Amino acid sequence: MIKEGRRLVAYRNEAGERVGLRTELVDEAGQWHAQGVAAGKVRPLAGDGFPGAGKASHLLTDLLRCDGCKRAMTFRGLSYKCEKERACGICPAPASAYAGALEREVVSRWLNVVMALEPTDALAVKLAERWTALTLPEETEEARGARDALAAVESSLGRFMADRQAGLYDGPAARYFAPLHRDAIDPVEAAQKHLDTVAPRAVIDTSIVDEGQRACWHRTTGSDTPP
Repeated sequence: MIKEGRRLVAYRNEAGERVGLRTELVDEAGQWHAQGVAAGKVRPLAGDGFPGAGKASHLLTDLLRCDGCKRAMTFRGLSYKCEKERACGICPAPASAYAGALEREVVSRWLNVVMALEPTDALAVKLAERWTALTLPEETEEARGARDALAAVESSLGRFMADRQAGLYDGPAARYFAPLHRDAIDPVEAAQKHLDTVAPRAVIDTSIVDEGQRACWHRTTGSDTPP
């Protein structure tokens, strides 16, 4: 049926025959999956729009994607497996990886990246900030307040310098510029000094790496002192 004005009339093809109109929004497998979810027989897939709760309980949750269908891989048993394959078995090439070996490889590569960082690297600073937020939340809040205070006084200094550029301190008013400039600079320097005191330092604790290396060296050589 099609709508003409306020009336519904039968749609006819070029031969005058009545035919139905249908648009397939999903393929047959997708339709089967949706019906299974509606009946409570099949788990919804990640990204299907169903509300979820809780947080990740495994290291690589939400980080892995199946190469066959590009869906998430979730933890089951001892492995990370294709979410789509688990739900309804329609992935063309479902992926599966043993969790222990995969997590060790990922952790090893990540630690290599961390160990190669310089204290001033952006990633090192971000790691320090996040670690402080987890272990010392009160100090992190103080640092956030210090940054806001610095931004405020820097904004005031910026407006002052804009007035200078606009000529407000030309002519007879020039003699007022130097003392007012110092009054604008001092709060900025004080705020920066306070921020330097309370901001998280980009110091990364590598003791867990060192302990792991020592344990591995001891198992291999029997010595307690790695080179």
